[in-house]
Parts: sequence; structure tokens; C-alpha cells
Amino acid sequence: MPRAYWIVLFGFALAGASAGFTAILQEDITEDTVWDISGSPYVVYGNLYVTNGATLRIEDGVTVRFDKVSHDGGRWDGAEIIVIHGSLIAEGTPGWPIVFTSNEQIPFPGDWGAIVVEGDNPVILENCRLEYAKEGLLLWNMTVSASMSSSVTGLEITNCSVHGIGIVGGTPPDIFGCTIVGNGSGMPYQGGINLMDCAASINQNNLFDNYPYDLVNDSIYNIDATENWWDSVDEMEIAQKIFDFNDRSVLGEVNFVPFLTEPAGEGGGVTFQTWGLIKSAYEDY
Repeated sequence: MPRAYWIVLFGFALAGASAGFTAILQEDITEDTVWDISGSPYVVYGNLYVTNGATLRIEDGVTVRFDKVSHDGGRWDGAEIIVIHGSLIAEGTPGWPIVFTSNEQIPFPGDWGAIVVEGDNPVILENCRLEYAKEGLLLWNMTVSASMSSSVTGLEITNCSVHGIGIVGGTPPDIFGCTIVGNGSGMPYQGGINLMDCAASINQNNLFDNYPYDLVNDSIYNIDATENWWDSVDEMEIAQKIFDFNDRSVLGEVNFVPFLTEPAGEGGGVTFQTWGLIKSAYEDY
């Protein structure tokens, strides 16, 4: 079976990464693989499938850049990591987040596709920053068993052109302790989190300045979105940034009361921008 392979290049990546980078070509990951700090940044060209029961583990401090491509046949146009028969473990730390970003020298929302997790495949994303994608994280028909083994916490998702997080069907894991700010381009149903035909618990997050909605409930299920910070303590103002039963009577309601009266966690802005130094295999600089 084909497997992902990488080439360490010296000089400059397309986005001007210094010292060197690891090119991830458009192949499958079919055996357990670790991306560590010595190879960072990793530049993904095209769609990278995690399959054959393999686990892709990304260590703290690593940067993953996605090349700008189109018409590639993935869930979204643009380079993606797609977990279809395996697992993804990306556990950053508060000092050394894992960053998923564009490979463009001047990044723009929608430069790459998404991190996609499908079906009976777990994902652990903790203390990561996702930016400049079309849809930062897409969970597609996740099973109960995969959800119980998954964790989506401590993420910062910004500057995505469609949604910060999209969840379609299945039984998704809880969305907890994340900052989802500045996503969506104003088209209907875009913005922070979009739920389609599923229910999720969304708590202790910072959700605001997504356009046009911070949360879209495009399902018949009622959603627990209590104890979040919406950058407001005005209940009517918060409700206007939520799309649910009150906008279309066939949909479920989003229960957002009680809500936080101050930002959750470290703050309500782009908090990870000030995290630590850049981690290097050799030194901190």
C-alpha cells in the first residue's frame, strides 16, 4: 500500500519558512507516523489520507502548513488531512501549541480545506490553532465509539472562510474550552460552528465575531450551548448571532442561558498569538 513520505528541504518553503521544511506529498498514511519538532514545519501538498488503521501523531510545537490547491476532490477544495480509517492525535501544550495554517506568504481565509474526520475514527485535538482554512475542523458522521475516544478542547480557530467547526450527522464529541472567532464570509449559515443533523454539547467556549452567525443549528435537535462567552451579556444580542428554532420552526432550539459574563479560559481574543516562543529542535528563537 502507498504510504506518506516526506522530504526535508533546505532553503525556503513557499511561505518563506526559514531553515527548512518537510514536504508531505499526496500519499496515504498507512502506518503509525509521528510528526515531531525536528521536521517542522510540515507542508502538505494536496489531500493526505490517514487510513489502514494508522495513527498520525503530531507533537507539541509543530507547525503544519497547507499548500493552496483547487479542484482536488476532497471535502473542500484545498489541501486537507482526511481521517477515513485511522486516528489523528494532535496534543499541543499551552506553551507550545500545534498550528495548522496556510502555506501562502500572505495568508487569506480559505487558502486550504479542512481537517476532516469521518465515521468510526477518533480524533484528539488539544491546544491547537487552526487558521485560514475553508472549514477548520469537519466532523462527518462520527460514531458513538469514536466520539467517546475523541477530544476537541483548547482550540483557537480563526479566519476560516466558511465555518470554524462543521459537524455533519453522527454523535460528535463535546466542544469545550475553545476560542472560535472571526470565521465566515457572510454567506447564509456560515460562521463559528455549524451543526447539521446532529446534537453536540458546546460549553466553556469563546464564540463571537463570526459572520453572520456564531452558532448554526441546522438540525431538529435541541443543543446545549450554555456557559459560553459571546462577547456580550445582552441576551437579545446573543440570540441574534444564533440560528435555530427561532429563525426556522422545524429546527431545534439552542439553549445558551446561562451564559458566561466574562471570557472563558485565558481570554476571548486571539489568545494563542502570545503563547511562548517558537519551538525548535535545536533552540528557542
